[in-house]
Amino acid sequence: MSGREFEFYVKHIEDAMTGALVAVSGGAQNGYAKGSKPYDGELDDEELNKESRTALSRLVNRLPLFFASYAGGRDETADGAPWLFGEPREMRHRAIFTVLVCAVDSRGGRANQTAATQGVGAYRMISDAQQALFGRQFKVNVEGDAVIINDDPFQPTERGDNVRFVARRHELVVYAVHFQTSFVYLTSDWRDAAREIEAINFGLDPTNSPAGAGGLPGVNFVGRE
Repeated sequence: MSGREFEFYVKHIEDAMTGALVAVSGGAQNGYAKGSKPYDGELDDEELNKESRTALSRLVNRLPLFFASYAGGRDETADGAPWLFGEPREMRHRAIFTVLVCAVDSRGGRANQTAATQGVGAYRMISDAQQALFGRQFKVNVEGDAVIINDDPFQPTERGDNVRFVARRHELVVYAVHFQTSFVYLTSDWRDAAREIEAINFGLDPTNSPAGAGGLPGVNFVGRE
């Protein structure tokens, strides 16, 4: 068994994606997207629509940026072996990861761009994200061992909408670029966890009883033991 849980893989994959995106943009020192990072709610509507617009202004001043984020997935049994409820088990997680491409405009023609970002718009960043991640597997060093964190190379998602327009605000355009991969993780051990089981009682009210909600018949909660 791998011995590593879900969180280990998701966090390391997001970090590895971020590193690859910074590298393809020109590096951590002089690259056009050196401030890129794992996503942490920077583009939530609540933040971008605040009356003060401080969140939006703060974000625009850092553009262009990539944000890497886990976007969901599904579990499959990795070995097909019989399973005792609660015991640790290896699960293959078919995961979707998303790169949020954030730029001042789509084509990179804004006059206020710096020398490092000149000509960089969302369309170029989409191409760079695909170049950085398609076909990639990532390794991390854990206690001296190289651990592959995504078993399948990054590929376009099966659903087809691999690139999707997300939002446009003043001096900000956002696209999402989706990738699929997989990893095998180990579920938690629940066998020794104390679990309180309650008995919940229900009563059935006949049609001539006023005891139901609003005096209507039906199945009603009575109590618990």
